[in-house]
Amino acid sequence: MWFTRRKTAKLEGLELDQHQEKIRGFRNLYLSQCASLSVAPLTAILDILKHAIADKVVFSELNLSGLKLNDADFLPLVEPLKNDQCIKVLNLKSNHLTDLGAQSLLRILNSPSSCLTKLSLNGNQITNQAAALVQAAADHPTLLSLNLEKNPVEKKHARKF
Repeated sequence: MWFTRRKTAKLEGLELDQHQEKIRGFRNLYLSQCASLSVAPLTAILDILKHAIADKVVFSELNLSGLKLNDADFLPLVEPLKNDQCIKVLNLKSNHLTDLGAQSLLRILNSPSSCLTKLSLNGNQITNQAAALVQAAADHPTLLSLNLEKNPVEKKHARKF
């Protein structure tokens, strides 16, 4: 399963209904974005959302590591993530994101709804140009951790993080 579950927060009744409705809204917005961008929805992401609804627990970490996501695969997730207030940790480790993907992440971090505290981008294809965009996002009020290891970013730029 690609969502990290926090079993300490079991949901019941109205709270459960509201949480499941938020996840359904995330899923519907993801599917809508896929259609408008002419990108096929990824089965792995749809499975994550299906389990998030079925497991009846609060999900605050979205782990998309190793899915080989490229910028086109990631783009339909931008709007749902911009509007999400539940996901605190976003793990995009070991994918194929480039400068374009980093620019999309900046749009998420600049959203007033974003509550991300941890963002892992290690093992992608982000260059110094994209790293500068992500570095600007380091001023985000809730972002506490940013991982850019194993990207083609010069060490002098990486040290600034």
